[in-house]
Amino acid sequence: MRVGCIYSAGLVAALALDSAVGSSNSAPPSPPVSMPSAAAPATAVTPRLPLQAPVWMLAGAALGNWVGNLAARRGLGGGSKLDGLISEAQFNRAPVRFKYKPPVLPEDAEDIHSPKDPVLKKDEVKNHVFEAKPKSTCVIDYDYLETFIKDTFLKYGCTKADAALCADVLISSDKRGIDSHGIGRLKPIYCDRLDIGILNAQSHMSILKQTPTTAVVDGGLGLGLAIGPKCMQLAIDKAKKHGIGMVAVRNSTHYGFAGYYALMAEKEGCIGITGTNARPSIAPTYGVEPMMGTNPLVFGMPTDESFPFVLDCATSVNQRGKIEKYARESLPMPPGAVICASGEELTDANQILDELVARRAALTPLGGAGHEMAGYKGYGYAATVEILCAALQGNKWGEELSDAYIEDGVKKRRPSSLGHFFIAINVESFTSLDEFQRTCGQILRDLRGSEKDPNAGGRIYTAGEPEHLAWVHRSNTGGTPVPKKLQEDMAQLRDNFPAKLQEKYRSLPFEK
Repeated sequence: MRVGCIYSAGLVAALALDSAVGSSNSAPPSPPVSMPSAAAPATAVTPRLPLQAPVWMLAGAALGNWVGNLAARRGLGGGSKLDGLISEAQFNRAPVRFKYKPPVLPEDAEDIHSPKDPVLKKDEVKNHVFEAKPKSTCVIDYDYLETFIKDTFLKYGCTKADAALCADVLISSDKRGIDSHGIGRLKPIYCDRLDIGILNAQSHMSILKQTPTTAVVDGGLGLGLAIGPKCMQLAIDKAKKHGIGMVAVRNSTHYGFAGYYALMAEKEGCIGITGTNARPSIAPTYGVEPMMGTNPLVFGMPTDESFPFVLDCATSVNQRGKIEKYARESLPMPPGAVICASGEELTDANQILDELVARRAALTPLGGAGHEMAGYKGYGYAATVEILCAALQGNKWGEELSDAYIEDGVKKRRPSSLGHFFIAINVESFTSLDEFQRTCGQILRDLRGSEKDPNAGGRIYTAGEPEHLAWVHRSNTGGTPVPKKLQEDMAQLRDNFPAKLQEKYRSLPFEK
C-alpha cells in the first residue's frame, strides 16, 4: 500500500504541475487514457501518459515509479504490522532478541545414567562429553570462553553486536556438548579466513527481494555467525505477523551449529527449520567424487519439557567438524564414513582432510555407500538442501564452494560463498501454544517410555535430550573441556592481540 502511495504521489505531483503550467500557457487538455472494454481479456493494463505530455509530467511520473520500485525492493516505508516489510537499514540495525540460556538446573539434576550408554558411545561428541579426558585437557568456564571469543572477533574489526552474536553461537555449541562447532572452530574456520581476506569481519546484508512472508538476502561474504541469527529473527518476525516466514540467503559463510536457529524459533513459540550448503564433501550414491556439502536439515519445536525437540544433524554419516576433531585428538575415524576414489574406506582423519581438499575422498551420505542401508535416502536429503540453498537465492553450489582447492599443483584459498534458508512457523496460527507443547511433550515421553532393547543400555532418547544431558553434566563440572590443540590456538590468538588485550589474557586458565 505504501509503495503504491509513493508512486501515486509522484504522478499526482506531476499532474498538478502540468495543470498549473497548462493554465498559464492555455495548452489544450490531454486526451483521456483509454481503458479496456468489458469484452477485452482480463489482463493487467498500466495507464500510459500521452506522448505529447510535457517533459516535467513525464519526469514526475518516472520519478514516482522509480522510487516506488526501489521501495518495493528494499522494503522502504515498510516495517508496519500491515505489510510485514522491513527496510535494509532497519534489517541491518535490528537487534536479535535471542541469547542461548540453558535451563537453570536444580542441585540434584539428573546426570548421565551410565558413561557406557551406547547412544552416547556411538556419537563421538557425546562420548567426548562423558568420557574421561586426557590429562592435558583443561576445563574452562563458559563465561570466560565467551568473553575470549567476543574479544577475538572485536580485534578483527567486528561490531560489538556482531561479536556478541558470534560468541553466543559458538559457546552455545560447547554448552550443548557439540564440540565440533564450538570454540574449536574459532581459529581454523573464522580467524584464519579473516587473516587471509576471504571473509569479511563486518556483515552488511542486502535485501534483494521481499514480501510480507519471505525475503532473499545477500550476506556480502560477512560472518555467517552474525548473518544467520539476523535472518532467522526476520523469519520469526514475519511468522509472528503472518503465520509463516522464510528467508533465503546467498553469499554468506559458515553459520555455526545449525541447531542454534531452531532454538531461536522454538523460544518464540515457533517451529524452526533451517539448512545450509557447505564445501563439497558427500558423494552421490554409487559415486566417489565429493559433490555436495554435509548439508544439515534441522528442525526445532517447543515442548512442555525442560528441553525442546531439536533435530540437528548432517545428511552425511559424519561431517568435517567431527573429522577435524578426530584429527586434533589423533584418533582414527570409524569405518564406513569416508571412501576414496577407488571406493575403499578411509579412517585416518588427517589423511581424510587432505584427500577431501584434493577431491580424492568423499563422505558417505546417511545410510552409507550404496543401497544396502538405504544410502540413497541421505543422498536425496543432501540434494534437497543443496537445491534450497542455491536455486531459491541464486547462490553457488558444489565445487564452487570449496574455499581450499588445488590449481596446477598449488593449494589455493578463496571465499566459500554459502547459501542458507530459515523457516519459522507460528504455532498459534494453527493451535494454541500450550496444546502444541503438551502434545509434543507427550509424544516424546511415549517414545522414551516404550519397551527397551535389553542389550542397548536400557534407555531411549529423543532429539535434543543428549544435548540437554551434556549441559547438565558440564554445568556440574565447571565448563567445557579444552584439549591441548585448542589451548595452543587460544594462546596463538592471544599473542596477536593488541597490547592491552594481551594483558587481559596474560595468563590463560591452562597456563596457571
